Amino acid sequence: MVAAPPLAAESRTWHAFDVVVFGGPRLEAIAHARLRYDSVLGSLQQGRAGALARIRVYPRWTLIGGYYFGKEEDHLDQWQNFHRPFAGLEASLVARDGGLALDTRGLLERILGGSSGDFTRYRQRLRLTTDRRIGPYLATEWFLDALGYRSSRHSAGLRWRLARRITLEAGYLLDLRRAELGGLLHVITTHVNFDLRPADRHAPRD
Repeated sequence: MVAAPPLAAESRTWHAFDVVVFGGPRLEAIAHARLRYDSVLGSLQQGRAGALARIRVYPRWTLIGGYYFGKEEDHLDQWQNFHRPFAGLEASLVARDGGLALDTRGLLERILGGSSGDFTRYRQRLRLTTDRRIGPYLATEWFLDALGYRSSRHSAGLRWRLARRITLEAGYLLDLRRAELGGLLHVITTHVNFDLRPADRHAPRD
């Protein structure tokens, strides 16, 4: 009996864009888009766009809900539509002015359509940042579905507040997926956040 060789690692680039279009003491409305490419200089593999709302129900507790529509390429090089409604809760564990911020977030998502068909998953993230103009970030996120462990993502990088309204993150992400989902991914990530709220409502946020 010959053991199957391990799946080769693959490289990707993922680019996210968030725009805070409305924000107050309790409610934020955010427009979101993400593009995924199959290699550093490769072709587009997935794109999605949508909106989410964040409702602060307690100083350190925030409800999150939203919807994304997207298109992704399947193994036959055909483009498939997918829908992703989601909801969950974010909690601030540590928040220090001029120092570190540690938060956790749990989301329940329903994916409809796309190359993987319909399924439900739960994701839990732990993320460490600073509120300085330039500083590192660290994050780990675990995904569960009806079969148990689905994947985990572990990331690190640099967070840079370019201007009062613009924040850029750039880093590396390791995606450890269940074998039938494709195995290991190395990902270069970028994330740009635009804040369109009036000046007196601007505040550092993740």
